[in-house]
Amino acid sequence: MKPKSSHVRRVVAILAPIGGFILLTILFLVTFICKRRTQQQNEMEEEEEFGELQGTPMGFTFQQLKEATEQFKDKLGEGGFGSVFKGQFADERIAVKRLDRTGQGKREFSAEVRTIGRIHHINLVRLIAFCAEKSHRLLVYEYMPKGSLDRWIYCRHDNEASPLDWN
Repeated sequence: MKPKSSHVRRVVAILAPIGGFILLTILFLVTFICKRRTQQQNEMEEEEEFGELQGTPMGFTFQQLKEATEQFKDKLGEGGFGSVFKGQFADERIAVKRLDRTGQGKREFSAEVRTIGRIHHINLVRLIAFCAEKSHRLLVYEYMPKGSLDRWIYCRHDNEASPLDWN
């Protein structure tokens, strides 16, 4: 009886680690595939959500804005939320703000686009379009050739430029 018992122990000692390894590998693969599938669905939902925003400016792809700004070559300024670049789209000059805040979620960004997109005031720069592609968040504004008003108020403009008149 002892020889049979030691043979069974040997087989169990060999098969148990192999079976455990196979089981862990299957669990890992199932988890990885489910996580990847969920991530792809979230990306598709995000693109769909931005595509269905009514009453908002039009959407651009990141590649379109990269080309319009010539690879973000001409930097106009920088603020707390990102950098602004000069661009040209068709016959219109634009200012593209590339947001550096990666922590902003799709809901916050879509709310911001909806809110800013609805505001039309003579003293405010108009939001023309946006880009929400994967981690890229960009806002496209009308271009103001003389820069922002604060540069003129605090005399941070070119000295050669003529001052603004009251009109």
